[in-house]
Amino acid sequence: MKILLDSVDKVKSFSKLAGNFEENIDIISGRYVIDGKSIMGLFSIDLLKPLTVYFHSSNIDRVNEFKEKMKDFIVEE
Repeated sequence: MKILLDSVDKVKSFSKLAGNFEENIDIISGRYVIDGKSIMGLFSIDLLKPLTVYFHSSNIDRVNEFKEKMKDFIVEE
């Protein structure tokens, strides 16, 4: 899915929510792959463009829970 973290508050909120999941969460920005739970990593990439998120889980219930928690950041699925 694609998300937009175009403010400091959105980055903080996303990182905090991502930290509640034990699964790996990767954020893709161009050729960079960032740990979605790392607030420092998130601030090191271009946040003016939509970012691709990979939530690593084969459990559909966990994937749906993640999508629901992240709905405020999603710009396209």
